Amino acid sequence: MTPTPADTDDNTDDGPTTAEQPVVPSVDSTPAADWAEVRLGSGVEPPDDIPPHTGPRTVIRTFAFLDLCGSTEFLEREGTRASIDLVSEFRALVREVSARRGVRVAKWLGDGAMLVGVRTGPVLATATEICSRQQYQPLPARAGVAVSPVLLFDGDDYLGRAANFAARICDDAPPGRVLCDQDCADSIPEWVEQVGAQQVSVRGMGTFNVLVLNADARTTPLRPH
Repeated sequence: MTPTPADTDDNTDDGPTTAEQPVVPSVDSTPAADWAEVRLGSGVEPPDDIPPHTGPRTVIRTFAFLDLCGSTEFLEREGTRASIDLVSEFRALVREVSARRGVRVAKWLGDGAMLVGVRTGPVLATATEICSRQQYQPLPARAGVAVSPVLLFDGDDYLGRAANFAARICDDAPPGRVLCDQDCADSIPEWVEQVGAQQVSVRGMGTFNVLVLNADARTTPLRPH
């Protein structure tokens, strides 16, 4: 009798099936996606029919700035090697959480990072999860998040209020917390708790009331991976 596939285990594959493979986020926030969004034509026209490039384009983006609290003192106390190890672990956490949530790490800033996303909710979720998980490490993280229209130029850089505002309010965020501007309020994920409001003075911009966010520990206990 000819064996059926169920009768033989010669070719059994113990690895994950297609259904078990991780799902890649469908939201594309890469520089290529940015330029595809703002191009004037379809992108497949004959060369002579492509609309002329007229300079930087405006897109709406959400930015998060994150950094480690107390890194200067840690460096002085523990030394260079320990600081490098700490920052490397933090960057690995940022990469992992950002990739799962479809948010792009736009640039590294020493012991910090700048994130950018096409939707506000995933950026808030990413920043909150990173700060919550980082609390189990020697130094906590903090974050600032803001959304606004920005100019996209040079392929992968941005100029606008949100990027500046997120960076400034990150400096005022308490350890382990996320500060976000009022325009982010409607996009706060259900598991993220607004624990208060805080007034911040941003040089060159003015004084603002921002929201203070934290993972709601009553419903979402976050632990290191």
